Amino acid sequence: MAKIIDKLTVYYGLAIRRYSDSVKNMKNAICATFFHYSSTDENPQHKKCPSGADSWCEWQKAAAVNALDSFKHRYSTLPKDVLDIIKPIYEDLSKDSLLERCVEGFTQNNNESLNQLIWKISPKST
Repeated sequence: MAKIIDKLTVYYGLAIRRYSDSVKNMKNAICATFFHYSSTDENPQHKKCPSGADSWCEWQKAAAVNALDSFKHRYSTLPKDVLDIIKPIYEDLSKDSLLERCVEGFTQNNNESLNQLIWKISPKST
């Protein structure tokens, strides 16, 4: 679980930096990573992931070549209780009022903030 939390932290920062010209695009990219790592084979959550064969999302790549019938997620999803805990954090960290301050790349240590909040709620020892 620690690796996924670390990935989410990195992806949050990437979303801010890659889409520093648009609050809407930042928010979509942030939400995409949360739902991506909420996905299971039985309940895929990839609608917000970038579509097409060039996507970073393996599910979207498979969809682009009509290969979803044989697609299997190659990562473990976060447990539902952890998702339930971090979802409000994601909602808070993707509010327009906060993201507007990040336009043009003024991130104010966004990775540090997300990482600290998540680990405060879900310590690495669990």
